[in-house]
Amino acid sequence: MKKPETTERLLYLIGFVQGALDHAEAECGPQPQFGAGFEARNAWWHKREEAFEHARNRIIEEGGSFMYSPPDGHAIRLAGIRSSSTGGWAGAFNNWIRAAEKRVAEQTAASHERA
Repeated sequence: MKKPETTERLLYLIGFVQGALDHAEAECGPQPQFGAGFEARNAWWHKREEAFEHARNRIIEEGGSFMYSPPDGHAIRLAGIRSSSTGGWAGAFNNWIRAAEKRVAEQTAASHERA
């Protein structure tokens, strides 16, 4: 069994994944309003998919892996933490960040108990 990631590594990865998420969101911009028409919404959707593909590639370079399988949705595995979302890649990224923050809190509490 692989040794758990250090708290320092998890903190780095939390910032890295948050940065990838922020960059992808900024790259695609806000979703067009409902009345904007099919072409505008379709163009935004394709731009968003491309932005999140770039974000996933950056995370893969850090050892992450991804899976998309309906109905479970989008899943990310990084540093021994797996999170998923039926709402898309942004949800999976956010859920991974929350799970990693929880792991950091648990590791920090455990280290204080040992001290």
